[in-house]
Amino acid sequence: MRTRLSSVLLAAVVSVGAVAATAAPASAIVGGVESTTPYSFVASLQIPSPDGSEERRTDSQHKCTGTLVAPQWVLTAAHCAFHGFGSFALTGEPQNWKVRVGSLDTNTGGELIPVDRFYAQGLPAERGTDVALLHLSRASRAKPAQLTVRDPLPGAPVRIAGWGNSCASDERVPNCYGQKLREADTRVQPGFLCDADKSPGALCAGSVDGSIRAGDMDSGGPLLVKDRDEWQVAGTVVNGSSDAPTQYLGVASRIGWINRILAGASTLPGEVSRGS
Repeated sequence: MRTRLSSVLLAAVVSVGAVAATAAPASAIVGGVESTTPYSFVASLQIPSPDGSEERRTDSQHKCTGTLVAPQWVLTAAHCAFHGFGSFALTGEPQNWKVRVGSLDTNTGGELIPVDRFYAQGLPAERGTDVALLHLSRASRAKPAQLTVRDPLPGAPVRIAGWGNSCASDERVPNCYGQKLREADTRVQPGFLCDADKSPGALCAGSVDGSIRAGDMDSGGPLLVKDRDEWQVAGTVVNGSSDAPTQYLGVASRIGWINRILAGASTLPGEVSRGS
């Protein structure tokens, strides 16, 4: 069964049975190595857990990965926002969310900037819309990543990066979690290997057997492609399983919505919700 790759999901959906049946954690980069050079744009979304259980297990408030795509905006997965916020609001003003950007370590270095608002494109039942933008309370000094306008084809070389569980078994124990960013070089796979052919705009990346893939707390993290000497973001982590490649949402399919939000458009219904 394919599962959402965010530990924050489990605690929040206990009362939402229909979603809980399809949602579970993912892992940090499995089959990768610790990064030695910081990416200016790879971001750690940090949300305190209500009872402190996640912090005791991981020694960090890291919950999801994201990408700085503009000085004051981070791209991640919508389900990270929903379940960190505690509801399926398409926009809201969260409390105590922060993003660390420009560091290899979830606990130190770089910049730690509060999140003052988020925008999600669609609800969990709406395939192909698991994408969100986090607005930072101030602009980051880090260099943002560029987004691709075309999806990479099967066989194309890509890099994946994130923090979290690095155990191939997906065992959720303390020694499977580290604070250092991990990365792996892999390839885009045919969509049917990760059910990407069933979801609009989805991509499949990682090893066929799941030995190289994203995992728990990698949700929202980037699928990177090299354009000359620059890394560009081709997708964000949506879900995965331990024996198959990871499913990503290709940013090319969402570029119109992303650009509208970055430009200041607000096409979302209802009033802004405020977190507790």
